[in-house]
Amino acid sequence: AIAQECVSRVSSYISSNKLDDKVSRARIIARLEMALSRMEFALERTGKMPITYVSLLRRRKIIKRAYAEGTDLLEKHKLHVSFLLFSQL
Repeated sequence: AIAQECVSRVSSYISSNKLDDKVSRARIIARLEMALSRMEFALERTGKMPITYVSLLRRRKIIKRAYAEGTDLLEKHKLHVSFLLFSQL
């Protein structure tokens, strides 16, 4: 739940009009990339462990879902930024 909340907050913050500054947008996207990198590392690490606790399996599933949402969000916003750059030319 925490990871999903973070992804949804970042998504709404990036999409909001508060980010008129390109530097701020780039900083937020860089932070999202770092968070996704950490989630990916956690998923790879736990994928190799024999997990028997149901609560840990649920948490891993939540992190996996949040990672997928975060990568989709990052891809969407990178495409949006590249579209804006090309439309200015």
